Amino acid sequence: MGIINWLKDYWHDIKKSSGKTFKNVVLTAHFWVILIAVALMITSGILIFNTLNARRDQDLGKIWQNDGKTSFRQMSVFAQGNRKDIYAPLEAIDEKSLTWKSVMDNENGIRKKLQGTVDSGKTIVTKPGQQIKPRGWEDCFSTTFMTKGNITKEATINGEIKTADVEFESEVVAVGGNFAAFHPYEYMDGGFLPIDVKDPYQIVINDELAWKLYRSYSVVGEKIQVFGEDCTIVGVVREKRTSIDKISGASEPRLFCYFSTVRDLKEKGYFDAAAEADNDSKAAASYPDIAITCYEAFLPEVVKGVARSDMLAAMPSYNMQDPQYLITSNTGRFRVDKVYDFVMPLGEFQAKYSSYEFPYWERTAQLSTERLFVMEAVGVAGVILFIIGIIIAILRLRKPGGKFDTVEEDEPEEETNIAIQMT
Repeated sequence: MGIINWLKDYWHDIKKSSGKTFKNVVLTAHFWVILIAVALMITSGILIFNTLNARRDQDLGKIWQNDGKTSFRQMSVFAQGNRKDIYAPLEAIDEKSLTWKSVMDNENGIRKKLQGTVDSGKTIVTKPGQQIKPRGWEDCFSTTFMTKGNITKEATINGEIKTADVEFESEVVAVGGNFAAFHPYEYMDGGFLPIDVKDPYQIVINDELAWKLYRSYSVVGEKIQVFGEDCTIVGVVREKRTSIDKISGASEPRLFCYFSTVRDLKEKGYFDAAAEADNDSKAAASYPDIAITCYEAFLPEVVKGVARSDMLAAMPSYNMQDPQYLITSNTGRFRVDKVYDFVMPLGEFQAKYSSYEFPYWERTAQLSTERLFVMEAVGVAGVILFIIGIIIAILRLRKPGGKFDTVEEDEPEEETNIAIQMT
């Protein structure tokens, strides 16, 4: 029994001592400073991780490198164009604009220049009429606009099967090159458009448009009437649903088609006729050529920074005073210093590049950069508060043993004994 009583008394003393220590620590300012600092750092770390994890498409150079010795840099070029109608692609401004010809031209096109750089002076041999295709690197290009279309649906009414046309509106992304390599979607059905055009009226739709039209994602083989033609669905891609994606419009109804198909439609006057038929259009316009708004490439980079120099040299009539292009290095764009350079000075980026129409994936990347800046600032604030809390704690240490300067409570038993002796 004596041992049991001793253990009880010992446990009581520990709880009493721990309670007093905990109470004194909680009542000190440095405890709360450190607690808030840790909360800020944890919150910042989680949000930064989630943001970077959702934007893996901005750093695909390592995947393209595929454990090879030569590193690759992912580059994007955004160009300007004239928008006269939302239901038609942008038109080229002048000879400096990016167009099909400025990319594909066998004599002085971007592919010709970049391939020459990659081959380090080797001669590129092509047959008459044969377009140059990247060898040892990769590229793609695109432009965006809105379109209207319809599908024919069947319904059973009073025992009779009747058909009706259902209209819809969607964003169009007209693509060329190996677009799927730069935008690795998750496929809910089928796949992406083949690089080599087999059927010019094949299309890919996103999950939002598939559900809106069919209430299903298994719709490969279905027909949608777009551009006045019956287009065959060959794939359904899943769009991300993060808050940033929703703000940037990434989760809106969308379809992908061949750039060459849109170009042929333009040459046939389709968009002029569509502008005339659109009651909301201010005026029908004659589009001289379709402007490429986004050109993307994986370029080998033996020496750091050479990929950007190669891209600048390949652009038609590039001028630092009047660049006409915005060249972005996707690789490393989310580094702390790059994030700071993008955001600061505040508002400079928005003012400088307000004349560009960025595709939704670039708008998403820009919004992610701004969010990273805020989260990194929160994390830095947490680190500063943590250091301040530690300094305060150290300054309050009174003894070498490391006990905090606390106020000891008077022992009631000793006071009682003293009172009895005096009596």
